[in-house]
Amino acid sequence: MRHYIAGEHHEEVCRLFAGLVLIDFKDIPITFLKKIFDTLPPALIENNAQLLFIRAKVMSVGGEIQRAIRDFQIALSLFEEENDVDGIANCRKEIGFHYYLTGKLERAIQEMDAIRDRSHKDPFFPLEMAGFLILFSAITGDVDGADEYYGSAVRKFAVSDNFDMTFIRTWLELCHSYRFHVAGNFRKADALNKRVITTFVQMELDNFLPITYFQAALTVYYLVDYSQGCECAEKGLMMAARQGVYDSQYVWLLYARALNHYGMGTYDQAFSDAEASLDLFREYENAWGGGDGV
Repeated sequence: MRHYIAGEHHEEVCRLFAGLVLIDFKDIPITFLKKIFDTLPPALIENNAQLLFIRAKVMSVGGEIQRAIRDFQIALSLFEEENDVDGIANCRKEIGFHYYLTGKLERAIQEMDAIRDRSHKDPFFPLEMAGFLILFSAITGDVDGADEYYGSAVRKFAVSDNFDMTFIRTWLELCHSYRFHVAGNFRKADALNKRVITTFVQMELDNFLPITYFQAALTVYYLVDYSQGCECAEKGLMMAARQGVYDSQYVWLLYARALNHYGMGTYDQAFSDAEASLDLFREYENAWGGGDGV
């Protein structure tokens, strides 16, 4: 791809992007993708649904939430004109995910529940949907719903020709661990978080680590292990910055670090992190994050 970019072979770049599915991006740094889009002609991107969709994902991860939502909606219209069912499903998923990012959790669940069983060329699509529905249900306090989605996913993905079973188990456990946090079973949540971190590190799946470190940092705060909480938050922030990730994952990590510094009595750092997270939550129009930040 670097060769095509250097030679301004833009059509070849489009061809390469057209063949990618979501799981392929786990090995591509966000910073590299951003550089690619900075070199492509804007008109080429605006008229290509797949490029527009990928650029929106890059913008979202980089913290440009509202621009990303706009591009997902435009890409959805283009995919609908092309009758591209996978592209339509991808956009609906991302729009649903951004309902979550902006605090509209019930709408996020409704959107994703409506498309979770849709056939898709990307084998990660149904697995990702299953994880999000587990997590979002837990966040809303619906632990029974989270358990039902988890049980359904475990049965559905008991055998897979596309993924390492360890990856499937770890992804679903990451999403399900928050159910135990919400239910007050912090030790169970902590044990799952630690196992997930260990596995993702071993598998070198760095893109999954910022959100995992956030969950770990938040849970150990309630176990009154503030130094461990700060360490997890620091690792997550370092990993996010290395990847160019400045979306809500980054902001929640700031929030978790604030909590744990407050627990340790390092109030200046706690208030600094809390103010920074609140400012970003408001900028991203994340209503529930802003409420926690207050």
